[in-house]
Amino acid sequence: MDSDIRITTEEVERIVGRLPQGGRLPQEGPCTILYTKVYSPGDAIVLRGKRGYAVLFFDLEEELQSLETGRCGWHVESQGFRTTVTMIFTQRGEPQAVNLSMHHSLEDNVRFLEFLKKKRRLTVYFLSISGGEIRKFSSGNYRLPKELAASIAV
Repeated sequence: MDSDIRITTEEVERIVGRLPQGGRLPQEGPCTILYTKVYSPGDAIVLRGKRGYAVLFFDLEEELQSLETGRCGWHVESQGFRTTVTMIFTQRGEPQAVNLSMHHSLEDNVRFLEFLKKKRRLTVYFLSISGGEIRKFSSGNYRLPKELAASIAV
């Protein structure tokens, strides 16, 4: 999944962050943009919030139920003008990757990579998509190992 699709709205991150588990994202206001685009299972969007960055990860509820989100592995790869940060979760005993592929020509992507390299933390909101609704399934805070953070090319 190429994460060059970006929403840089603090309000969206605040709304998603405050939603209880199972809460429906409103279809009006700042979250309207999430309903106007078509997201497929496995899509990820990087949000710039007030205190840093967060990821919205979209999937079907039944898939999210089997995703072990308590911890994740990481992989960082840079080639040319693109850096991909991969968060690796376990799903039904198999690895499930959340890829954040960032092209260096986009200023928002560079800022995100600089933040991740320096702060090494990331919040992920797992959102279920079904029947035209987006619901907050769960969320987690993750920390990128120091060695991998140092390998992020910016």
